[in-house]
Amino acid sequence: MAELLEKLGAAKSLPAAELLKLYGGLGPLLDEESGTLEALTGLSKDKARLLTLIPELARYIAREEAEKLRKLNSYDRACAYLAGHYLGARREQVYLLCLDKAGCLLDCTRVLEGSVEQVSCPPRRLLEPALSSGAHALILSHNHPGGTPGHSAGDIEYTLQLLEILRPLGILLLDHIVSADGRCASIHNHPGLPGGSIFHGQPKDPLIAGWLPPKGE
Repeated sequence: MAELLEKLGAAKSLPAAELLKLYGGLGPLLDEESGTLEALTGLSKDKARLLTLIPELARYIAREEAEKLRKLNSYDRACAYLAGHYLGARREQVYLLCLDKAGCLLDCTRVLEGSVEQVSCPPRRLLEPALSSGAHALILSHNHPGGTPGHSAGDIEYTLQLLEILRPLGILLLDHIVSADGRCASIHNHPGLPGGSIFHGQPKDPLIAGWLPPKGE
């Protein structure tokens, strides 16, 4: 970061180490408004704007790589795919991944963005992309920017309600994944789930085989 500021000709800038400490990391710093970066670093308007484009370029490259993972038939592959969408994100987001019977991605929809302490969007917003894509299975996910991966009591309640809505439609819910700081957490490992997994009571399906992540993830 120090070298980048020097190359751009930053004047009257706080030291790079202080900037990183102030924002808690490079991602949040570069996701700042260009006007604020301009004031903090002494860069011109155009150069400050250039800095803010770096995270979006990184997300684009990560998403481009993730698009190669069209078959999301395992927890690890789903987490790798989602990582490209959450990279450097400062705002909470909720994504719905729609899969066919083989676990291939049919549709990826961001259904909510903003302040998401827990997933509470109307189920209709999830059902629309699921039904329009003809999904056989779904993966629900949201992120905790600057936080830790883990499900709240509200997340658990919402997921169980969603299971009941999907059951008569014959649509499988594979997971509710929370992402934070490059790490993921599966709802299957939450101790409050009946039967120890959201697969409890669901019909057997080939996609379920081998899905459950290692304990602690």
